[in-house]
Amino acid sequence: MLRALDGHLAGASQRQLAIALFDTALKDIRPADWSASARRAQVMRLVADGLAQMNGGYRALLRGE
Repeated sequence: MLRALDGHLAGASQRQLAIALFDTALKDIRPADWSASARRAQVMRLVADGLAQMNGGYRALLRGE
């Protein structure tokens, strides 16, 4: 999650994040396949969760919630 967040904040695209985090073969899939890809959805969730943690969600984690 932190690697995805760092990449997002540095300006990396969702596809660039997926390539770096999961599989270099993702660079070769067609745009239509990428937009329906489970890896794309996973990257989006990782970035969203990372942003939530960065914006105060880590406090709930520290409290054990």
